[in-house]
Amino acid sequence: MDPSLLIAVLNERENLTALLSRLTRLLDRLGCQHEIIVIDGGSRDGTPEFAREHGVRVLDQQGPC
Repeated sequence: MDPSLLIAVLNERENLTALLSRLTRLLDRLGCQHEIIVIDGGSRDGTPEFAREHGVRVLDQQGPC
């Protein structure tokens, strides 16, 4: 089974830099296909754009937190 990883974020651009790199390396080393999905809660620091630039699917959070 190939994993899908869901990561909820709000203004986490700096943290995503390290996290996405580490996750991708680990999953590649394990040899599994994977999907990373970021669920953005309305970030204003460029988090969604950064994630998309790194091949991550981004969904906007719907409804209240």
